[in-house]
Amino acid sequence: MIPSLAPIVLFVFNRPDHTRVTLDKLRGNTLAKHSQLIVYSDGPRSDQDLNKVTQVREILDQAQGFGQVTLIYRPHNWGLTANIIEGVSDVIATYGRAIVVEDDVVTSPYFLDYMNQGLTAYESTESIFSISGYSPPIQIPTDYSLPVYWSPRSSSWGWATWADRWNQVDWSLSDYKLTPLSTAQRHAYNRGGNDLTDLLDHQASGRLNSWDIVWCYAHFKHKAGCVYPVQSKVINSGTDGSGTHHTTVSDRHGNSMDETPPHPFPERLKPHPEILDRFKAFNDVSLWVRYKRIIFTLLRQLGLR
Repeated sequence: MIPSLAPIVLFVFNRPDHTRVTLDKLRGNTLAKHSQLIVYSDGPRSDQDLNKVTQVREILDQAQGFGQVTLIYRPHNWGLTANIIEGVSDVIATYGRAIVVEDDVVTSPYFLDYMNQGLTAYESTESIFSISGYSPPIQIPTDYSLPVYWSPRSSSWGWATWADRWNQVDWSLSDYKLTPLSTAQRHAYNRGGNDLTDLLDHQASGRLNSWDIVWCYAHFKHKAGCVYPVQSKVINSGTDGSGTHHTTVSDRHGNSMDETPPHPFPERLKPHPEILDRFKAFNDVSLWVRYKRIIFTLLRQLGLR
């Protein structure tokens, strides 16, 4: 292992086929053999999950090709949110930084190079809270020459951060519950997509249980953003309808990724108005979709979905 490389934290549950592909692609990274892999395998929710969880762990038991492999098998089901918050917190307390991947993130061979370079380049830049390996398929202006861009919205599809940023998150949203955002603040927060304030409201009221909504709000609260690659370094295989949060098939998030070595990161990165407009347009949802999400969330909480 190379001590300066961030550990890879992989979260898996009950999808053996996705886990196998994700592991294979991570193993194919140029820095895999020098990196530590720490895997958190969540326990079954019921007997129906037991067989799939067992299959996943059989795959993990054979994991190799990394500098070191640490397997953490949850005896009971923690749920995605608790598993990620606790897992990332434990790893980052020891190593100071982490690269986080879930079982449906398919990485390019230079994903780890890109992530580690980004973590080094922006470690002291307070306006950057995280690095994303994913980028939505938006059109980048022809006169934009940088390999990355800044966005106010974080990403959960292959990302990385530092301990000092992660430790600033108020996971209970106590401040938001006490003092909700003003109209102007809600408009500013929705710069990353008009669904953000809706999701934040659902999280604060208990109608939603999502770690990444709180993580995204922490970016906004601290006037920070996320660095995205101009060309995505990952694709997400979980939009095939198999996931907990993606239960329908969709390819709108793109199905191609850059498999070339990363370019040097610019020392200074400022928001690009045209890119931000296109990024927001991609994430904006219609009023009907927003209502459907509310209904779906309520049905799930009632056990009807």
